[in-house]
Formats: sequence, C-alpha cells, structure tokens
Amino acid sequence: MRQDLAGIVGESAEAENAIRHAEPQPLLPLRMARRRADEVFEREYLTALLARADGNVTRAAALAEVSRQFIHKLLAKHRL
Repeated sequence: MRQDLAGIVGESAEAENAIRHAEPQPLLPLRMARRRADEVFEREYLTALLARADGNVTRAAALAEVSRQFIHKLLAKHRL
C-alpha cells in the first residue's frame, strides 16, 4: 500500500528507502495524522492538477470532477 501511495505523490525510491530506515517518530493521534495526511495530499494533488491543466482553474475543476468554486476554495486554503 505504501508503494501505491508513493506513486500517487511522486516519491522516489530513495525517499521511500529513507522513510523505511528513519528513526521511529512518536505517533500522532489518528485524527491529527489523518488531517495532516489529507492536507499534504490535497496540496500535492492540487499542484499536480493545476500543472496538468496549465494553470487553468476551469480545466482543473473539470479534470478533478469538482466545481470551479471548490478549486478556488482549495487554492485559498493551501495559499497557492
């Protein structure tokens, strides 16, 4: 599963190896960890989406199958 996520967010094999061999960090409570992961995913997805749409928000919204207003909301949330 981790490998699947690495492909989605574009981590390299070196980054994956560094993650596996890093010192264990204290675990966050599930709710906080999930919120952080969601925010990271949203930002990276939005960045990739806008790149694919050549910065065109209307086209990005169509590709993501969400409203243009929702894309603007995410852009504001992530300060992009």
